[in-house]
Amino acid sequence: MPITSFLGSRSNVLSRGRESSSGEGGGRSADGPKPTSSSDPVAFAYASAIRAHEAAGEWAAALVLFERSAQCGVRADAHVYCAALGACRRGGQWQTALDLINRAKDADGLEPNSVMYTLAMAACNAAHAWEATLELLDDAAKHAGGLDAHAYSVAMGACAQGRQYERALSLLDEMERDEATRANSFAWNNAMVACNRAGQPLQTLALYDRMRAGSYALSEHSVAAALVACRNASDWQRAQAIYDGAKSLAPSSPMCTDVLLDTLSACEQWPLLVRYFDASRAAGAAPSAKAYERAVEACDRIDPDRALVLFDEMRSSGV
Repeated sequence: MPITSFLGSRSNVLSRGRESSSGEGGGRSADGPKPTSSSDPVAFAYASAIRAHEAAGEWAAALVLFERSAQCGVRADAHVYCAALGACRRGGQWQTALDLINRAKDADGLEPNSVMYTLAMAACNAAHAWEATLELLDDAAKHAGGLDAHAYSVAMGACAQGRQYERALSLLDEMERDEATRANSFAWNNAMVACNRAGQPLQTLALYDRMRAGSYALSEHSVAAALVACRNASDWQRAQAIYDGAKSLAPSSPMCTDVLLDTLSACEQWPLLVRYFDASRAAGAAPSAKAYERAVEACDRIDPDRALVLFDEMRSSGV
């Protein structure tokens, strides 16, 4: 049975239970304290159904279901709002997400929490509305009782979209002052991307060095961001040192290898480029189309016969 049909068939029974608990069946009196929204089985059912639609990729149906809950007089709790905001994130519906936050603020007995704000920020990022993300971040700091590590990571993603490297650095310092949020590698990676996109490669490399010095968990995204900074700074020696220093990550990562090969190509380091291309394949990484193109370009200058071999290999591999 479809979720919405299940909800419809059950709503009358659940509604009768809700009415009974409000006074007539030996429950609370009508003028006494009302049940909290978290104890409302109808709200719980709606939240579950909205999440099910969102998980199935049916974000529009999920939002229709949220509106249906309001029309039916269901008092939406934080779980229902989070489910609807998750659907906004899935569909990139940033304006709807902002509206939901405002509606939650106006709701009696409900204050938007950090999870709700983070989901709304993620919806804005999905729609590349980075300015709205940062406005929500400021609003969350006032109304949500503090930010968690995920919120900072999403905010750094907005800084990367908008090339707001100074804001990213400021948020990073703020995040690191709180023991509960520091050492969030995703946020550090996004801050490095923000610096790269803003044309600040030295700031990116400084962040990478701070990550290594602080024994933070590096990922291929961390290494790739540092390599992009080296490419932008035309510093192939530093790129080589970073790639070699990340032996457990870089050689098996097509992302990292592609950026290194780009850097070596831009600096015309042809023999070194071919060497790293071969080393990456020996590490078990399947070359990307870009890696093949760079290797063919290098071999065309130092080993034309191999350039032809690699070109044929690239075509036959289907990349």
